[in-house]
Parts: sequence; C-alpha cells; structure tokens
Amino acid sequence: MHVDRSAGARMTIGSLGSTWALPFILLLVAVLAICCVYLCRWWQRAEAPDRRAPDHLPDAGHAKHLQPRDEEVEGRGAAIRNEDEDAGSPARRAAAACESAQELLVAADALLAERPAEALPLFERATRLAPDCAAAWSGVASAQVELLQPDEALATATRTLQLAPDDAAAWRSQSWALACLRRYKPALVAAQRALALAPDDPSSWETQANALYCLRRYQEAVTSSEHAVALAPERGTAWDGLADAQVRLRHFAQALAAYEQVTMLDPTDMLAWANQADMLMRLRRSAEAVQAYEHALALDPDFLPARQGKAAALRALGHPPASQ
Repeated sequence: MHVDRSAGARMTIGSLGSTWALPFILLLVAVLAICCVYLCRWWQRAEAPDRRAPDHLPDAGHAKHLQPRDEEVEGRGAAIRNEDEDAGSPARRAAAACESAQELLVAADALLAERPAEALPLFERATRLAPDCAAAWSGVASAQVELLQPDEALATATRTLQLAPDDAAAWRSQSWALACLRRYKPALVAAQRALALAPDDPSSWETQANALYCLRRYQEAVTSSEHAVALAPERGTAWDGLADAQVRLRHFAQALAAYEQVTMLDPTDMLAWANQADMLMRLRRSAEAVQAYEHALALDPDFLPARQGKAAALRALGHPPASQ
C-alpha cells in the first residue's frame, strides 16, 4: 500500500491542530481581555487624575481662586454687617449730624448753666448750621427752660425728640414745660421717660419730683427729691424741691433742714432765706426767724413777704416793728 508522506504530514498536523487549537484560543482571548481591562483603567486615570496626588493640588498662585468655606463666608459677612451697623448706629449718625456745629455747641454748653441768655443764640445758630443735630435743639430747649419760656421750650423739646427719642434732657425740658402749662399728667409721663433713660442723673429725679408735686402727690415727690439729693448733695435745687414737698406734708422741721442746706450752698438765694424764716416761725423760733428774714431783706429790701414776716416775728418777740 502506498503511503503518501505529504498526506501523513497533513494528518499529523491536523491531529495536532484539533488537539491544541481550543486551549490556545481561550488563552489568547483571556490575554486580550486582561489587556482591555488594563487599557480601560489607564484611560480612566488619564481623564480623572487622583485628587490625592500632589500634582493635582493648586500652587500658591492659584490658591486665592479657591471658594471659601461656609464658616469663612459667614465670618466675613458678619464683619461686614458689623461695620455697616457701626456706621449707621444712632451715635455715629448723631455725631455726623452735629459735626459742623461742634464748636458752637461746646461754647453754648459752657454758658448754659450761668448765662442761658447768651447760650440760647449760640444753640440757635447751631440748629441753622446743622438742622438734624438733636444736641443743638436740645440745648435750645434747655436754655428756654432756664429763661422760663415754657411754650417755646415745649415746641423745641418736641422737635428734639423727633430727631432723638432717647434724649433724656429733651424729655426733662418737655416735662417742665408741660407742668408750667398745667398739663401735669403728661408732664409726669415725660419725666418718667427721662428717668428711665437717665436714672443716674439727679435732674431726672428732680423733674419727676416737680411733676409729682404739681399733681399733689407730695410723699412721692419727697421720695424722688431724696433720690436727687443722694445722687448730688451739692445741688441746691434738689434740696429746695425736697423742702417744698415737706412743707406740704407739714413736716416743718425736715423742711427747715432742707432750706438750711440751700442757703449753705448758695447764701445769695433770697427765697431760700425767706422760706427758712417761715419754717422757723412755724416752729416758734421767732428770734432766729428775724435773723433769717434780715438775710432775705439784705438781698432784696423790697421783697414784701420777708418784710411782713419779719414784722410778725418781732411782734411775737414783743418788739413791735417801727412804723415805716
């Protein structure tokens, strides 16, 4: 039988192919699959770099472009709001409104207590220079109070309070003016507003005492006056208000002591000397009353109540006055 070498070779190769082809193909597919997986991962890394890598972090030049954290934003916002609030605070606005009239206000304040007639035109000039300056209007009202101008003081104090509702001096001026105009209940309300705003100011207690006195609430007036003298024992007006209320309660000894404080603080207070003499008469101390009346008459020889009181004291002592 003839053996074909080439056919045998073909058979051999075919047999080998049928034996090894399938595993080889499977291995090749597995290798290709692995390569594809690694290729995909590499591609993903190329497009989305790791944020933990140092190369991805911005340098100092780009750091300023980073968005701030929430707490940083809130902190900056709060600081800006605080600056805006400070700039728009009532104290800042008041200072800005009065800036152009500051020198006039200083000069007028220095004159107010002793020379209100000279202080008033300075305050009025300040209101023309700075129409929104509450301190200037309040000064006008205070000067008008000192000059016994209740109608004008009431109008000016009201204007002041439109600009500055927390101006205690304006409330005091308004209270005094209302009391002078016999509007006693509103006067007390205004005095209480002043006291709420400035409880450590003896003027606030004096103003309330005056309103209470006008309403015939004398014991309360005494209490309010006692607060005033406790805060400022050197204030003759506070002692005088205390004495007047004590007289209404018929506490003549206490009233005398208060009037004596007034004359000690201001020996030129003629009315205080005359009132002191009246209390001495009430207490049947006629000889001392004569001396007190003489002090009053030395200051004002034409003050009729003192002349009449001295005559009554002399008669009580059995020394009728010489006819005049």
